[in-house]
Amino acid sequence: MAKIKKKKAKKKTKKIVAKKKVKKRTQKKAEAPKPVQPKPVHKPVLARQKKGLAIAGLVVGIVSFITSQIILGPLAIILSTIALYKIKNDPATYGGRGMALAGLVCGIITTIIGVIIVILLVTGFLVIPKVMSLA
Repeated sequence: MAKIKKKKAKKKTKKIVAKKKVKKRTQKKAEAPKPVQPKPVHKPVLARQKKGLAIAGLVVGIVSFITSQIILGPLAIILSTIALYKIKNDPATYGGRGMALAGLVCGIITTIIGVIIVILLVTGFLVIPKVMSLA
């Protein structure tokens, strides 16, 4: 009797193990990823951004380092400020924020240097040497 029970128990465990294997196989089949068709990529067509004022502010700011600080420095500040205002209000149309910021910084620095030079000239701390004439 004990032998019969052991055989029945072995058959039951074999059936249970077989069922578990079948379940695992079906789960693996269900978990297998299905091939996905790639969707066509359509890039949106963007209009070119207007960067004229930003470029002008940057160029004038750089040129003001070389030439007259008092005249071109404030002009660079004005152009760059207008460009930043337009970029802030309509970023889709206007671009060049980095150039406008660089032009603004150059304009501020050269204006400060120009004002300091004028103050030093007026107070007499900075003396421009006179060029000797041959006459």
